[in-house]
Amino acid sequence: MAIDPVYGVDGATVVSDIIDGEAVILHRVSGYYFSTDGVGCLIWEWIGGGQSRVSILKGLNERFAADPAEIEIAVDAFLADLVNHKLIREIDSDIGRVTKASAGPQTKSTFAPPVLHVYSDLRQMILLDPIHDVSEAGWPIPKT
Repeated sequence: MAIDPVYGVDGATVVSDIIDGEAVILHRVSGYYFSTDGVGCLIWEWIGGGQSRVSILKGLNERFAADPAEIEIAVDAFLADLVNHKLIREIDSDIGRVTKASAGPQTKSTFAPPVLHVYSDLRQMILLDPIHDVSEAGWPIPKT
């Protein structure tokens, strides 16, 4: 891992939305969908905003009352989970660039490690969708 990696959502295969504090994420190629809330949703938002790993850690340490080492371990595990499911990928090594996640409330909340929930119950239906039978140019041009 780079000193301060920046991750990006793989927009070619991943779509997501945040609904009532929960990130709902679909990997269009695998057919799996995912959800995360609380700290995980916050991290997902910050990844979408181009925040680096160190910036995410700093933002969480400002918002939550927990040992920084506990937060770092939880964030690294969560990022690894996102990478393993091919939802994000490292896009940059952020050496020396100053980025910051949005500041949190004055009073620190209790930290709960982020969790990525994985769902496969609609996988077959998602993969049956005709959008998978189109060219790289997209709908409505069929694969040749």
